[in-house]
Amino acid sequence: MPIADLSALGFSLINLSNSIIVSHLGHGTRFIREKPGRTVKGNKSMSMDYREYILDHYRHPRNYGKLEHPDAHAEDSNPLCGDQLAIDLQVEGDLVTAVRFQGRGCAISQATASMLSEMIEGKTVEEVVQLGKEDVLDALGIPISPARTKCAFLSLRVLHRSLALAGLEKPSTGDEDDE
Repeated sequence: MPIADLSALGFSLINLSNSIIVSHLGHGTRFIREKPGRTVKGNKSMSMDYREYILDHYRHPRNYGKLEHPDAHAEDSNPLCGDQLAIDLQVEGDLVTAVRFQGRGCAISQATASMLSEMIEGKTVEEVVQLGKEDVLDALGIPISPARTKCAFLSLRVLHRSLALAGLEKPSTGDEDDE
């Protein structure tokens, strides 16, 4: 896949011999070697694998669907680009035993929802409550421009709202600004 395709995900790229410079406003510039097998915070290769990983989650979302009788449910949207998302959780005791999401929108919002669903299934409610923006950015493995943060953090916001509505998390009292 051509490197130029990364611009569709909101990246600025410069190819210098064996390195690629990936630049995003707000997250600085990162130098990435174009050698297979290099990893960042997990097992995603920094060559083209992170892009493929995001697109795979977008094209083949994990845990997509709806739970028949969820213990926690919330939905929200990002009016700036039209992303929509709903999350259902099944909680037994203190353990998240099932997660499903439904939505539509850009690759970043839907891939992040898929990744987040994999991250939380089987975790305790307390572990899920502790998830924050850095965890989402780590899961994506790429810097996100300020214009795309609302897309990337939509699933996290909906997740925390579902827990709060179910009485499993104290509602946020702060500003819900994603930047």
